[in-house]
Amino acid sequence: MDYSEKDVPYETTMLFLATSHARIFCGALALCSLLGVVVERLCATYYLADYEHKKRLYIPIVIIEILLLNAIFSTVTYHSFGSTAPHGLAYLLCNLFAVAGNTVNNRLNRKYYSNTSRISTTVGRYTLAERYQISENICTSKALRDTFYLVPFFNALCLVAIFIDNFDVGIAAKNLSSVCLNFAALIYALLVPLVLLLHKKNLRRECEKLLKGVSLVVIVIQM
Repeated sequence: MDYSEKDVPYETTMLFLATSHARIFCGALALCSLLGVVVERLCATYYLADYEHKKRLYIPIVIIEILLLNAIFSTVTYHSFGSTAPHGLAYLLCNLFAVAGNTVNNRLNRKYYSNTSRISTTVGRYTLAERYQISENICTSKALRDTFYLVPFFNALCLVAIFIDNFDVGIAAKNLSSVCLNFAALIYALLVPLVLLLHKKNLRRECEKLLKGVSLVVIVIQM
């Protein structure tokens, strides 16, 4: 994002740069997180037979590392690039790939689910673990699909706020777009885990365990 001293001299201060970098870092993670979830579910479909039993920790680790590296790269280059269009285009492509990947994954697992009912055929002989994984993949795909339907407005608002910085619209419009970006990214980041929690029972159970653990720690500290 290119600012000049003539327009907003105070925005070159260290405080502004620190808060701006933090905003870009968190925004990049939020805008690309759905693609990370879709890739993880595609891996679950590929390793259908033993994904739950054989812990492939490198899959989530690699996905998280890529998301973090992308966020760091976005943070470093956002203020140094002459245009924010490449960043906006990259985030748009991430979400389009997420939608396409989720659609493919959902269709594959529904096909597998249909095959599980044909017990008399060879193709229909799935193990209990495979059936569980198919059901889990379909449930996650549905949650992601609802997420894609729920937050396109906030996603689009973030992208518009990023793209608008490339036009000569005046400092007032740019400040307004920055405010919209802040609120849209915040709401977007809150809605995505909320929708996933509504669809994923096992995720809710893990969150309940975590909250109980935090409550116990607080009680012990207060004693």
